[in-house]
Amino acid sequence: MISTSTLIVLVVSLLLGALYQPLESNGLFATQKPGEFDVIAKNILLITAHPDDESLFFAPTILSLVEKSRNASINFYQLCLSAGNAEGLGETRKTELDRSLDVLGVPETKRWVIEHPCVSSTYSRRPEAHEILR
Repeated sequence: MISTSTLIVLVVSLLLGALYQPLESNGLFATQKPGEFDVIAKNILLITAHPDDESLFFAPTILSLVEKSRNASINFYQLCLSAGNAEGLGETRKTELDRSLDVLGVPETKRWVIEHPCVSSTYSRRPEAHEILR
């Protein structure tokens, strides 16, 4: 059963949401259509921590930048800093990343996955400095 206070909060929230107007400074952003922004840089590198970040957080941005790169106005590249091998699924996650970037339109020649040699594939521990320098 919904309490009276919960119902009041819901109604007030809906009314305020319906009346909300974007601030003057946000007007341009709120009314822009996808791909309708100017890009000053000619080379753009998007760096993500691990597979799935590109689709969870950056898919609209990637789609817009890939469209601009097709018109030869920019060069867009994507770099992933880990294969996400926490549970031994690194190769699977790399394959998923490749498929995701295929769907988003990023060419194979403009995307990379790198693994730092000092990070264990099971995230058990990082080597000490004296172990690396041997």
